[in-house]
Amino acid sequence: MATKAKTKDSGRPVTAALMLILIGGFFLVDRMNLIEFHWPLLLIAVGVLLLIFAIRDHKVAAEIFPSALFILVGLVLYAERATPWFHGGLSDAWPLLIVAIGVANLLGFMFSPKKGKGQLISGIVMILLGFFFFLVVFEYIMWSDISSVLTWWPVLLVGVGIYLLIDK
Repeated sequence: MATKAKTKDSGRPVTAALMLILIGGFFLVDRMNLIEFHWPLLLIAVGVLLLIFAIRDHKVAAEIFPSALFILVGLVLYAERATPWFHGGLSDAWPLLIVAIGVANLLGFMFSPKKGKGQLISGIVMILLGFFFFLVVFEYIMWSDISSVLTWWPVLLVGVGIYLLIDK
């Protein structure tokens, strides 16, 4: 009677184990005061770990969005804590979170075998909105300028209507 060797169906138990080791290691290093711990680095590490397992399991297209989102949000939060650029803290840095979601969408579009326009367009819109709000937060664009431009919003409707008629 031959016994079959037990094989794991998926890498999820290994992934969970490595994430626990990683998280525990970060907190252990923090408790031992070996390095100055910035918790956003943990988000970056989880994103990198998710990306490594996605590449290993040949599931990059399915896993790129959450991986990129962890990494990019971690980078934004790390920049907010560790650099002098954001004097107001997260109240200054929040537009970059919108940019991070847009970049994650674009990466999802690039690695997806099915190239739908929705992910591409939403990624571009999120990046543009994030940069727009970033310019508003740092007062490169004033709200008074925006309100005077918004009086012409019907022109946008006409333009979209013309685009829909032309694009067949």
